[in-house]
Amino acid sequence: MTGTGDKEVHVVTGGAGFPGFSLGKQLTKKGHLVRLFDIKEPVWELEDGMEFIKGDIVEGRKLCEVIKGANAVYHLASYGMSGREQSTAQVICNV
Repeated sequence: MTGTGDKEVHVVTGGAGFPGFSLGKQLTKKGHLVRLFDIKEPVWELEDGMEFIKGDIVEGRKLCEVIKGANAVYHLASYGMSGREQSTAQVICNV
């Protein structure tokens, strides 16, 4: 994970999705370093000041590594958008 210098570090879970990636772009425009955390890679090119870390938010140890030293965390991760995925109540509760 990148060094912080004097900039604030902001973590966005669900950072590969459209809302998370868009938020990350806005945060970098404000001068923050952004860690995007998601189980899939973003389809868009990372901006300067962004880094992508692949992982699942239900993996506690990995999540702790990602948020260590962060000034803010934005939790935008969710378990899929299709009806089939939304019907898996236990997985949704784990998120």
